[in-house]
Amino acid sequence: MAGWTESDSWVAVSLGDQDVKRLSIKLCPSCGRQYEGFFVRCPSDQMMLSEILPPKGKLAKKLECKNRIGSGNLFDVYAASEEGSEQRFVVKVLCREFECDQRILKKFEQEQMIASAVQHKNINKVLGFGALPEEYSLRPYIASEFIDGISLAEALRSWGECDSIVAASIASQICAALSAAHELGAVHGDLKPSNIYLIAEDKGTVKIVDFGVSQRLFCAEQTSRSNSQGGGLSLQSAMYMAPEVAKGAAVNPGADVYSVGCLLYHLFSGKAPFEGSSALDIAYQHAHDQPLDLPDTCATKDLRDAIAIAMQKEPESRLKTLADLSLILASWSNQVA
Repeated sequence: MAGWTESDSWVAVSLGDQDVKRLSIKLCPSCGRQYEGFFVRCPSDQMMLSEILPPKGKLAKKLECKNRIGSGNLFDVYAASEEGSEQRFVVKVLCREFECDQRILKKFEQEQMIASAVQHKNINKVLGFGALPEEYSLRPYIASEFIDGISLAEALRSWGECDSIVAASIASQICAALSAAHELGAVHGDLKPSNIYLIAEDKGTVKIVDFGVSQRLFCAEQTSRSNSQGGGLSLQSAMYMAPEVAKGAAVNPGADVYSVGCLLYHLFSGKAPFEGSSALDIAYQHAHDQPLDLPDTCATKDLRDAIAIAMQKEPESRLKTLADLSLILASWSNQVA
C-alpha cells in the first residue's frame, strides 16, 4: 500500500525502446497488410516491411504528431507538441475501419462538441478535434492535454486497495467531475480505472479521460448484437458497466452512477464487484448477482449503503444524481482526515 502514500510513485513511466518498437505500425509494400509489434518481414510473402510514420501536417492548435504511444479498439494514440513550444499533448486518431461510416463520423462530431464544452479540473481537457490531412484519408482525431501520471488501473494493480483517505479523495473528485459533466448533458458511458489518471505534481489530482469516445459511441448496433454472443465488449469495461448498457441500451447519467458505484466498491475493497473469464460472464453477474458486502471496517454504514444504492440493477432504483454521494464522501473524508 506504500505506493498510495508516495506521490513520486504516481509519475508516469517513460516508454522504453522495446515499447516504442512494439507500438510501431509496419506496412507490406507487396500485399498492403499492416502489422504491429516486432514484425520485420510480412508473414504472408516475406517482403521487408516499412514503418508507417505518424501523421504529418498541422492539427488543432498547430499540433504535430511525434510518435505513437498507444493503441486501442477505436484509436491510435500519438504524442504531439505545439510548434514553438515544449508543451506536450495527446492526439487520438480514429482507426481506419471506422473512417467511412458516416453515422459514426456524425455521432463523433456531436459527442466531441459536448465533450469540448466540459471544463472541469478533474476532466481531461479536449483542445480540439477535426480530420487528418487528406493524404491520411481524413480520419477524425481528438487533441487533448497530456497527463503526466498513471492510470488508476495501474495503481490498483500495483498497490491493491488504497487507504481510506486516498480512496475518499479519488472518489470525491470523480463524483464532482461527473456531476459537472451531467449538468451539461455529457455522459461518459465507459468509466473504468484505465480512464482515470492520478497526477503526482498536483497532489493526487484525478483526471477522467475519454468522454464521448467509448465503444458505445461508434458501435452501438454492432455491440448490442455481438454482446449476445459474448463479444464486442472489453473485459475491463464489463467490470464497471451498468447492466442495461451491456445489453445495448442508450447510455444516460444513471449508467455513470452505476459505474461510479463499482469504482468506489473497488477502491474501498481492493477488487471489482464482479470478475470472470469473459465479458459476457461479468455482464451476466452485473444483471443477476449481488456483490459481496463491503467490510464494515472499510467505510461508514452511510457510505456502504450509498455505494449499494448506486449499484442497483434497475436504473430507477439508483441514486438520481451523484450529489448525495459527494456529500457522504465529504463527511467520510472529514472523519478519516
